[in-house]
Amino acid sequence: MKAKLRLCSALAVFTAFVLALSGCGASSGTGAYYDSASSTAAYESEMAYPEEPAAAPADGMTADRSAFSAGDFTVSSSPNRKIIWTVGMDVETLEFDSFLPALEEQITGTGGYIESSSVSGNGINDSHGYRYGSVTARIPTGKLDTFLNTVSGMCNVTHTDKSSNDITLDYVDTETRKASLEIEEERLLALLEQATDLESIIQLESRLSEVRYQLDSYNSTLRNYDSLVDYSTVNISISEVARVSAQPEKTAGDRIRTGFAESLYSIQNGFTEFGIWLAVNSPFLALWLVFIGVIVLVTLLSVKRARKKAARRAAQAPRPNLYPTAPAAPAMPPLPPMPPVQPAAPAAPPAQDANRNGPENK
Repeated sequence: MKAKLRLCSALAVFTAFVLALSGCGASSGTGAYYDSASSTAAYESEMAYPEEPAAAPADGMTADRSAFSAGDFTVSSSPNRKIIWTVGMDVETLEFDSFLPALEEQITGTGGYIESSSVSGNGINDSHGYRYGSVTARIPTGKLDTFLNTVSGMCNVTHTDKSSNDITLDYVDTETRKASLEIEEERLLALLEQATDLESIIQLESRLSEVRYQLDSYNSTLRNYDSLVDYSTVNISISEVARVSAQPEKTAGDRIRTGFAESLYSIQNGFTEFGIWLAVNSPFLALWLVFIGVIVLVTLLSVKRARKKAARRAAQAPRPNLYPTAPAAPAMPPLPPMPPVQPAAPAAPPAQDANRNGPENK
């Protein structure tokens, strides 16, 4: 519906353009495009675009838009569908050097070609020394499944994804617009042959250039669509390994055996990698040991020197009394002066007791 509206709009604009050119030619007095009114009407009726393009698509695809409905994508015949296939594969190989030439031979054998490729790894800083590669190949769509099966038999495939993009509607739209522009180009050429006014010739040639530019763009788009549809894109990521990944087992016993074997291999590989790492980095480790040894030696010498200084200072210092005496009592304040002592009176003789029996009383 939208295409018909666009077609009617273009028809109306172009008819008005032709009428304006005819009026300009008549007013200029230099001559008109046509000799009579009847011929003018005939050419104007000739400029009316048909409901459907006269030229059918080159591949036999119908240009009828009724085959497509909004929200419900359907095609009248499946062989005419335009589908772009894209495949991605992750593979492992033990023989990296022989796998790449064999893969290239398979690609060229199917009639395809390599679009891009790259190889990395095996450098001086790689720990394992394994290489990685990627190949983008264009394979004829009719031989895509055969090619994928062949590659699966040459290596261990760990991952595969396949996607499609149906561009049938876009392809039909492009072909319809191209057919309409081709009809417009024919009409412009017919008008240009009969034009005598310089201004009209310039305008017709300008429009003809625009039409041809759009035709080249549509032709380029269609060629790109054809290339993507006829040749599927296959992206292959290649990894060089020392051991391919084990296939998953179904039973519990098989899973236990596989897991135990993988654990033993991981332990063995871990020790091997550690030995390789130790041998490779031994110069750096030796430098670190020398550096650490120098630091430890300097520290021990500093501690020893500090102890000697402490002992020398202790010997030069006065030795304290091993048996300390009690601290002396604080000095008493001086006593006040004593008054002079008076001589005491002589004592009286003791009185004799009359009752005492002494020798005198006898």
